[in-house]
Amino acid sequence: MFVCIRYTIAIFVTSALILSLAANVAAQTPPSRATIDLNTATAAQLVKLPGIGASRARDIIDYRGRRTFRRPSDLMRVRGIGRKIYMRVKPFIRVGPPAAATSG
Repeated sequence: MFVCIRYTIAIFVTSALILSLAANVAAQTPPSRATIDLNTATAAQLVKLPGIGASRARDIIDYRGRRTFRRPSDLMRVRGIGRKIYMRVKPFIRVGPPAAATSG
């Protein structure tokens, strides 16, 4: 009987761990496979990317104010974004033409 209880507890703990890991992965993955344009994305859109928080989103927007992104790999030129983060967000980003300046 003791072995049965021990086995049940082991299965319960393993199941809880698997569910916890699955929830963590789901939280880091954007909800859709739609890509985000680095030249036009808002901070709210950028923070949905894995590894990008409010501070990095602000850094991306600041960089974009000085230079436009010509290719997705230009994201690694932003302070705090290296190859590791770039590889995580690469499937979810794209670079379109720069936003046209509006004249008023």
